[in-house]
Amino acid sequence: MGEENNADIFVINADGSGMFNLTRHPAEDIQPAWSPDGRYITFVSTREGQWGIYAVEVEGGALLPVFYNPDAGAYLPTWSPDGSQIAFVVGNSGIWKEQLFITDWPAGSPRQLGKEYIGDRPAWVLMPSH
Repeated sequence: MGEENNADIFVINADGSGMFNLTRHPAEDIQPAWSPDGRYITFVSTREGQWGIYAVEVEGGALLPVFYNPDAGAYLPTWSPDGSQIAFVVGNSGIWKEQLFITDWPAGSPRQLGKEYIGDRPAWVLMPSH
């Protein structure tokens, strides 16, 4: 828990030293996911009222918005293996069920992938080429 008695994202060295609050903010910050190169952590936050997805630079702390929609929550960010895209789920139980979205990193336009209901966390699978 952060100083505000809410959820924050912390980083810490493998030996337990150097714990640092990366997202120090009164909003709830949850569901961290490291970028493959280790430079960024995406997370879900209520910074603007609804659940949105943000990325924070581990060295320097620069905050970058990934996705926010005032009418639907976004959650479960997952990086592509090469770090070029982020997949995530968007949903609003009152209007429509969870849908899969994807955005290019760092400056993409989020887009919906299909109309199927997503009932779980998105995952990337490397397929062998033929």
